[in-house]
Amino acid sequence: REKSELYALDGSQLPAEEKTDKYDPNDHAGVRARDFEGMWVVDVDGRWRGQWQLSVGEGGRVQGTLTSADSKSTYPITGRVSLPPHRIRLVIHLDNAEQTIDGYLWTKDKSAIAGTATLASRKFGFHAKRVTANKKPAQK
Repeated sequence: REKSELYALDGSQLPAEEKTDKYDPNDHAGVRARDFEGMWVVDVDGRWRGQWQLSVGEGGRVQGTLTSADSKSTYPITGRVSLPPHRIRLVIHLDNAEQTIDGYLWTKDKSAIAGTATLASRKFGFHAKRVTANKKPAQK
């Protein structure tokens, strides 16, 4: 007999992952919740730019921060990796509002996330690009 597993549709029972110090999201096929971890440069509709720092815990729970490129203010992020496994849902807790993110990770090289951001009942497009540790800053 083959072993079968069931997972909740909201992603609350994603498979457990082994944590290691050095993690490369491209050293395996498919997408794992931890593939969302790291620093991301994000642009929402050309209006709001900044950096996300995301970490993923048990059950695909996400915690992190947004640092605004304009104000340099930092805001908490909470969320969850959802199903399908390359989907992430985030809430950015701003001073007077919450911005919700519904994003999808590129499944081939795991270098970008794109989707929609909702603020005050208005939807906007966004994209985020992974910042890699060995990437050198662009020369001017």
